[in-house]
Amino acid sequence: MIIGSAQSLNGVWQSHGYGDLFRIQGRDLREFEVTSKTCVTGFKARQIATPDQEAAFKIADGGFLFLKSGGSRDRKFLRFDFSDSDIQIDRVSRVPALCDPPTANTPGDNYEVFTRTFAEHYISFDLKQIDWDKAVADNQTRVSPTTTPAQLLDILVKMIEPFGDIHTAIDAPDLKREFEGIRPGTDRILHGRTEEQFQKTDMRRLLALTDRTWLEGPVRKCCNDQIEY
Repeated sequence: MIIGSAQSLNGVWQSHGYGDLFRIQGRDLREFEVTSKTCVTGFKARQIATPDQEAAFKIADGGFLFLKSGGSRDRKFLRFDFSDSDIQIDRVSRVPALCDPPTANTPGDNYEVFTRTFAEHYISFDLKQIDWDKAVADNQTRVSPTTTPAQLLDILVKMIEPFGDIHTAIDAPDLKREFEGIRPGTDRILHGRTEEQFQKTDMRRLLALTDRTWLEGPVRKCCNDQIEY
């Protein structure tokens, strides 16, 4: 069981894509979610011993992330335990000035964080035929200092619901509400349930129908039966 050298990891690391920044001090890691105009503090994590990784961190709210060499002391690859791919992170000189202090937790600032994050990181506006700048401008007037969290959530959901994209989601645990985008027509199968609920109940039935209708032989399975060919 090893713990990677704290000295070699100490500093600030910026992801390629995703807008993530990670500050490591000793065994403590802090995430920041950064755009060109906003910065909000994210999760905390603590380094743990690991037998086969350069470094591993346990996230305070649950889950793990792992670091491995990227070929130099200033480049690493990061992977979350729920992810199938690595994220390249590079050492940078400091946390951006816009994180000092972080973006305020107000309706207007939260709206800016949300819309700016989509503007800089969502890749399918053209495919979905969405004029995001117009959507942002049209909804801006609906957000004021008196907008409640529930009202703001409703505004944000209506902005991304037309995407019909299961890769888009909003989680509002304080409101005990969540939204997960779905392609039009998909709800004939999901019936309002989340993808996780569907996977636990009816996915096997649906795959069995495919097997009986089109396949002439057995399939090969991997990734805990989530991928078959």
